[in-house]
This record gives sequence, C-alpha cells and structure tokens, in this order.
Amino acid sequence: MFIPDDSKREVPPYISTVRALPQNLKTIWSAATIAASRNKTVRVARLPDAGVVDLAQLSSLVPFIDVYFVDAETADRFGLGPQESSTLSIVPGLEVCRFSCFHNCERLNKALADQAATLDIGKSVAEVWKQFFAPCATLHDSVVLVDRYAIAEAMRLATQSGIFRLANELNSSSSPRFNLSVFSAIPKNVRDAEIGLLLNGLLANLARAGLRQFDLYLTESTAFSRIAHCRYLRFGEQICCVLDPGVCVLEGSSLIRPHMLSGRSFDIVLRRIESDLRTSSRRIKLN
Repeated sequence: MFIPDDSKREVPPYISTVRALPQNLKTIWSAATIAASRNKTVRVARLPDAGVVDLAQLSSLVPFIDVYFVDAETADRFGLGPQESSTLSIVPGLEVCRFSCFHNCERLNKALADQAATLDIGKSVAEVWKQFFAPCATLHDSVVLVDRYAIAEAMRLATQSGIFRLANELNSSSSPRFNLSVFSAIPKNVRDAEIGLLLNGLLANLARAGLRQFDLYLTESTAFSRIAHCRYLRFGEQICCVLDPGVCVLEGSSLIRPHMLSGRSFDIVLRRIESDLRTSSRRIKLN
C-alpha cells in the first residue's frame, strides 16, 4: 500500500484523513499504520509537489505497490465514485482506493483470499494460534465467533474445547480488555441453564483479567443452518477468518483432522448473517 505524505504540512494529509474517519475505521487504520511501520507493508512517501500525484506520476508507482490510498479530494479528482475502489484503466496494474472504502478494495480482498491455508493432522494447536490468530487478537478488542456446533463441542469437551481455548488465548494475548460474542446452535436435549452453568464454570478457570464481556447467542439448529453456511472468527469490524470445519481447530493440543483457514473481509453477506442470527437468537447471560 502507498500513502502520500507532505513534508510541508505540520499534519500530513493522510493523518488528517484517518483522524476524520468513523471510530471503527480510524482504529483499524491507526493499528495498520503502526503494524506497517514494523514490516514495511505500507510506504509513506514524501512527494515534492505538496503531496499531489497526477495520473502520469501514478504509472511510476506500479512496479513497487499494489494499492494507492487517497483522501476524498484526490479521489474526486481521479473520478472515483463516493464508495468505489477502482483500477484506473490509464494505469494498468494499480488500484486506487479511498481510505474509507478499503473494505471494497479488490487487491485487499484477493490478498485475504490468497491467505487460505490447509492445516495437516498433527499440527500443534499452539502454533496454529500463534501463526494465524494471535496477530489479529493483539490489534482488536472485539471478537465474534460464528459456529453452529461450538456449544455442542464445549458441552462434550469442556476445557479441551475450541471455545475454551479461544477464550483462554484471548485472555492472555489480546488487547487489555476484550469482548467475546458467540453465535451457535442449541444442542439437542440441553437446557439453557446447563449451558450457562458449564460456560460459567469454564470461564471461572480463566484469570478473566482481559475478558470484559461474554455474549452468547443461541439459535435453533435448523434455523442456524438456514441462516449461516460458514463458520468464522471476526476480529474487530473488518477482518474475518473462515474456519473449515470450525473452532474445533483449537481443540486439544494438536489437530486430529485436516483444517482449512482463509481470510475474508466483513462483507455485506456476513453482516446479514450476524444480523439474522441475532434476531433469531436468545441471549444467555453469563456471570
């Protein structure tokens, strides 16, 4: 990614742009800028002409970057629509995107999809967490799990379940205080009181130093299967990791079956899934 800077201004244009974004987007961009300063994935360049780049200049950037992020004024000058990410035909191979529309960025979504990984039997669960989930957990204080069978597996495996491992890892490696929301199906022949008793017991085994709130939403199994056809973990408001076959990827000490993980942005489809699940669910209050 490439962000223009202007050394002549006390506050660079991109900083002003980020500060003006809605809180959820501002948090993500601030975290991304900090992380990028470590791994050099974002280049902040000081340009000679007050940060203004024209179409001719853009062609010189193609060998070095994939996406060029611009503020509203520059986006209008380039002819981008109000909610568009666009590959300019005059500059093949380079995508220009508004800061506020990065979730529509084609290159970003392709990069997320390309991060799909197949995990083989025997792989350490601790390594799975460290490699795929810990980097996201350190940046976000809100985590959502959508998994039809998560609670059924918790009833069967207790402290060896994926949902307990998730809560435990978040408790020790996420932001200082985090919220965890779980959408799952109601197990057969299990009462709400039994589920609440089990989860409160599991959570009691945690230091709870980082867990601020745990929200559990239970839906009838047939309704859940009709609404949600995938299982995933969402970190913050944008980043999702699709879990196949589910949060059981965090069960036990090592994988007993192959798993597939892939990245996905929190698009309109997933937003509708969570909205519909929330509407059709009943909430179990945990201590």
